[in-house]
Amino acid sequence: MLLKRASERAYRSNCARRPEVGDRFSPDLCKRLLAEEYEKLRNASNRDVHDSSKNTTLPIAREIVEAYVTNEVKFCTFPDRLIPRRAVFPGIL
Repeated sequence: MLLKRASERAYRSNCARRPEVGDRFSPDLCKRLLAEEYEKLRNASNRDVHDSSKNTTLPIAREIVEAYVTNEVKFCTFPDRLIPRRAVFPGIL
């Protein structure tokens, strides 16, 4: 519990302004949150995020997320096109 409180305080102090209920999810907010999360992952311990992936996989994943989120045209993922929803989620049509 003490660790959780410390991490919450650190999170609050690191954020310029936390989003509030009712805030619009704008492109600027999305970019800011993406940058904050990226920095948290870069600064995470090796136990949480492998040091080797911080310079390889992490930047690539960030670019993919940023490109997908900022692009106005969204494409279906390959499995979405091949597998009917009923096969993945039997209770949903």
